[in-house]
Amino acid sequence: MTILNETKLSSELKRKLTGALLRYYREDENMTINFVAESLGINKGYLSEIERGRKEPSSQMLEKLTNFMDIRFNTDESLYFNLKDKFQYLYQLYVDLKEEEEKALYQEILKHSSMYENSYGFFYYKLIEYMYCVHFKKTIAEEKILNYYLMFKKILHLFTNDEIGIFYDVFAAYYIGKNNTTKTLEQLKIAEHYLLTCTSKSLKAMVLYHHISAYENRNKAAKALIYCDEASKLFMETMNFSRIIQIALRKAACYSCMRLYSEAEELLLDTIEKMKQNPSRFIAVAYNNLSWNALVNKEYDKALEYAHLAIEHDTRYYEIPLFISYSLYKLKRYEECKQYIASTLDTCELRVEIKIFLAMLEHALANDHQSYIRYALNYYELMKKDNNQEMSLFILEIICDYYRKRNNFKELCYYQEQEINLLT
Repeated sequence: MTILNETKLSSELKRKLTGALLRYYREDENMTINFVAESLGINKGYLSEIERGRKEPSSQMLEKLTNFMDIRFNTDESLYFNLKDKFQYLYQLYVDLKEEEEKALYQEILKHSSMYENSYGFFYYKLIEYMYCVHFKKTIAEEKILNYYLMFKKILHLFTNDEIGIFYDVFAAYYIGKNNTTKTLEQLKIAEHYLLTCTSKSLKAMVLYHHISAYENRNKAAKALIYCDEASKLFMETMNFSRIIQIALRKAACYSCMRLYSEAEELLLDTIEKMKQNPSRFIAVAYNNLSWNALVNKEYDKALEYAHLAIEHDTRYYEIPLFISYSLYKLKRYEECKQYIASTLDTCELRVEIKIFLAMLEHALANDHQSYIRYALNYYELMKKDNNQEMSLFILEIICDYYRKRNNFKELCYYQEQEINLLT
């Protein structure tokens, strides 16, 4: 971990931090500035200037304010620099995909929360708490994240442009997890503004990387590819090979989405060879993607082969049962398919949509055509709701094939139009 050289706060920064802390605790107690000023018999404008860090309160005034709000400042300035350093280091661990080390450091900091309350390092502590929630808490309420966001917008003047860029980049990552592309891009645009004077190549690379996710979610593979190349160059400069591998996998996914299946397969196989030289947990992901790529390209033997290789490398990707069952079905290995579905449906970890897909195939194997199409349409609605373009197109092809074989041209035309809408 890099240790910062600073050991003492400037008088200006100390004044700003004191004012920001007073304002934070006043608002946290739902006290208006009028109420505090009137209660203490002081000028409201003067109190406002203190909170904005424009005026330094006398020791008597500071004591008066802190007593009224029942707080005691911890004046240990080293806490500020310690947390500032850790905040930047945690973000770098996130960039470097060192999740175990990142999580361990978060837990070490968070368990000492009482030490940082009322200290000059308090706002760095809240930034760290915010990053932890975004990166590791799967069920965090949006209201809580928005509260962090509103709090930090009031105190951005306390941070460097690099730190502000990190704040907005992390907020963009939160919305990527929510599949909210519009808000993701809004936050990335703000982050880019601070990148103009940013010194961190890692931050610049991550903002580009998050653009890839945003445009993938918006089903704009060609646009995502542009950011793949730009981000790769920066990550290469920082020797971040884990992120370079990740980008290669995303690039291959973009090729597959654009129906450039051979290019996707070639890139994935090349990436796997590189990972074999330097063992990576992404090998399973690459085989998973190869299986999907082969499946949509109707190469069912390959899809099976890659799916089993993904399992060998301990994949946790939930789509694997879909890849295997559908490949067996299309290869007319019906008995094998039945046995696989029967054994897999008992797995409690299966996601709902995969259970629906397997049930759909079960009905196809039983020649129960009405139930088959009902489950297919149900699966399509789930994929559409999830904004999963590739899987939506995949199931639409199955639905169209069903109606084509039954000469139901009215339904066929309707779902073909759905396909065209997705592609355009």
